Amino acid sequence: MALTREDLQAIREVVKEELEPVKTDVEVLKADVEILKADVEVLKMDVGGLKEDFNQMKSEMKQIRIEIEQLKLNYQNLAAQQDVFESLLAQMNRKIDDLDTRLRRVELTMENDLGRSIRLLAENHSDIVDKMNEAIRVQDKSNILEVQISGLRLKVDNFERELEEMKRQNEEKIA
Repeated sequence: MALTREDLQAIREVVKEELEPVKTDVEVLKADVEILKADVEVLKMDVGGLKEDFNQMKSEMKQIRIEIEQLKLNYQNLAAQQDVFESLLAQMNRKIDDLDTRLRRVELTMENDLGRSIRLLAENHSDIVDKMNEAIRVQDKSNILEVQISGLRLKVDNFERELEEMKRQNEEKIA
C-alpha cells in the first residue's frame, strides 16, 4: 500500500506532536547538563584546592616529623648530659667526703698532739718559773724550751696553713 501525501502529512504531524515533549525533555536535559558541567568545574576547582591543601599538610607533617626527631635527639643529649652531671656530682661528693675525713684527722691531730704539747709546755713553764733563780744551767734549759716552743709554733703555723689550704680547696670544689 502506498502512502499518500496526506497520510505522510498526518504521520509528520503525529511525529511532530510526539517529538515536541521529547524536544522539551532534551532541552531540559541540555540545561541540566550545562548545570552539571558548571558543578563539575566547581568540583574540579575544589578538588584542586583540596589537593593543594593536602600537599601543604604533607609538607607540614614532614616538618613536624623532622622537629620531633630533633626533639628526640635533644632529649637524648640532655639525658646523656644528666648522666655525666650525676657522675660528676657523685665524684665530687666522694672527694668532699675524703676531704672531710682528712680535715677531721687534722683536727684530731691538732687537738691531741698540740694539746699534749701545750700541756707539756705549761708544765715545763711552771717548772722553769720555779727554777728561774737557779744557775746558768737553768738558763740553758729555758733557752732550749724557747727553741722547742719556737719549733712547736712553727708546726702549729704549718698545721693552720694546711688546714686553711684544705678548707679553701674544699670550698673551690664545692663551688
